[in-house]
Amino acid sequence: MKHISDMSVTRAYLKVKKYLYESGYFDEIEWQYGVSLSRINEKTFLEEYAWVVLNTGMSEKIVRKIFPYICSSFFHWSSVEKIVNHCNSCREDALKYFNNKKKIDAIIETSKFIYDKKFKVFWKEIQNNDIDYLKNLPYIGPVTSYHLAKNIGFPVSKPDRHLVKLAKMLYYNSVDDMCHAICFLADEPINVIDLVLWRYSTLKNDFYDICIQCDNL
Repeated sequence: MKHISDMSVTRAYLKVKKYLYESGYFDEIEWQYGVSLSRINEKTFLEEYAWVVLNTGMSEKIVRKIFPYICSSFFHWSSVEKIVNHCNSCREDALKYFNNKKKIDAIIETSKFIYDKKFKVFWKEIQNNDIDYLKNLPYIGPVTSYHLAKNIGFPVSKPDRHLVKLAKMLYYNSVDDMCHAICFLADEPINVIDLVLWRYSTLKNDFYDICIQCDNL
C-alpha cells in the first residue's frame, strides 16, 4: 500500500467527519466535543463506566437499544448510595434486559467501591494517577481503560480493532500516533478524532481510498 501523508489523512478525516454529520451522527460527535474532566460527577462517571462495561465484546447497536432500560434499573445513576442500598433489586431488574451476571455485578461492585471511598476522593485519585487507576475497576483493562478515559474527558484515543487496523494500513506506529498527527494539523481534540474514525470504520471500509483521493489533490 502507498504511504499517505499526514496532510492527506487529515483531509480524509475532515471529509468523513462531514459525512458523519450529514448522516445523522451530529449529536454523537458534538457530545464528545462537550465531554470534559471538569464536568464529570458521580452520575456521569457511573453511566460512562456502565456503558463501557456493557459494550465489552458486544455489538454497540445492541447495547444502545437496551441501555435506557439498564439506566432505569440503576435509578438513572442518580446515587451510588441508592444503588448500594437496593443492589439486589437493581441486579434483578437489569438482568431482565441484559442477561450477563458478571457485567451487571461489575456495575454494582463499582458502585459499592465509589460509595465506600466517596466520589470526590475516588475522582481525585483518578486525576492523580491518570488512566492506570481505572484498571482497578472490574472489566476495565488495557483497551477498555482508554475507552472509558476518552468518554470521561481524557485527551486519549483507544486502541480498538478498527483503529488499530486503520493505523497499520496508513503506516502509523500506533493509533495514538495517527490521532496525534491529525490533531496537529486539524487542531481537533484527540478523543473526537478517535470517535470520528471509529464511527466511520463501523460504517464503511474505504477510509484508505479517501486518503488516496486526498493525496492526489
